[in-house]
Amino acid sequence: MFQKKKIMIKKKGAIIIDKERCKGCGLCVHACPMKTLENATDTVNQKGYQYAQQILPNYCVGCASCATVCPDACISVYRGDSNLAEIIKDCVRIIYLKVKREI
Repeated sequence: MFQKKKIMIKKKGAIIIDKERCKGCGLCVHACPMKTLENATDTVNQKGYQYAQQILPNYCVGCASCATVCPDACISVYRGDSNLAEIIKDCVRIIYLKVKREI
């Protein structure tokens, strides 16, 4: 008999943090099981807060723990295979830059 091989596709997550709305409370940093987030130490947003930022994007699994605990709903989470996550991040960056230029 032939044995079927199981192919495992690594699910990958992509998060987008609205840095201008983030107050830097750190709840998302502590909630992330993969430890991919930290509060910025050298920059602040327009409100003067040290916002959360993703430091290890390749380790994000898209579990949405960060978005669940965020009191200001600053984090959007996307799940898919590794290519999908990168495509989503690129699209969001492009849209953000276009909107920023129009303002």
